Amino acid sequence: MLIPFDPWREMLNFKNQMERFFERGDFFEPFTPSRIFAPKVEIFEEGADVVVRAEIPGLNAKEDLEVIVEPESLTLRGEIRDEREHKQERFYRSERYYGKFSRTIALPAEVEPDHARASYQNGILEVRMKKSGKNNPRARRLEIQ
Repeated sequence: MLIPFDPWREMLNFKNQMERFFERGDFFEPFTPSRIFAPKVEIFEEGADVVVRAEIPGLNAKEDLEVIVEPESLTLRGEIRDEREHKQERFYRSERYYGKFSRTIALPAEVEPDHARASYQNGILEVRMKKSGKNNPRARRLEIQ
């Protein structure tokens, strides 16, 4: 069956493809190895806090993760290390990521970096930050509990 050419359908397809492209939000950033893995996050407000939960499985130590809170953004940097030796093993498939990563997340509200805290448990990093009503330009590196 032949489908007649419809320029409006083609325009609608193009529009939908462009919307999907721009929804990703990272189209202006150059490709770097650290973008191969970016932690998946959920961001929500709970009372007077902005909460970010990030999936970061495979960390060997809390020292392998750096959390930097700024009034309008949160930066997660780290490294997932592969500590095993691969002498006699045969790999058929490996979909796990090993290496450095970095992700900066825009926050939905301005926060106070001095009142932020982070915890890591079972592969989930949780960062709680107090919302701020004032302009606080300082950044703070958090210790992970």
